[in-house]
Amino acid sequence: MTRISIAHIQNKVELARRLWEYAKPAPVDCELTEEELEEATSKYTIHLGLRLVKIDISKDDADTYLYDKINGNGTFKLVVDTYFPNYARYKRSHNQIELL
Repeated sequence: MTRISIAHIQNKVELARRLWEYAKPAPVDCELTEEELEEATSKYTIHLGLRLVKIDISKDDADTYLYDKINGNGTFKLVVDTYFPNYARYKRSHNQIELL
């Protein structure tokens, strides 16, 4: 299990959208609704707009294992580092995660 802090990402709807964009495409063309994105920020989500994502971004940290297993190792972190760079630079100090 790999966990990544997403505590400082204010716009989790945008995070859900970016994770959807990086997910492997569905066999058929699909649309993504704002309702689906909003819903994805509050519970474990398996599919977004027919794409398999398997994410839970409702908390301050996310388990990236299933998303990465489907979409490539390190893809979840790549999305966070690319679109939310200020939130991806953390260091461990006395068992606390601090924003650099």
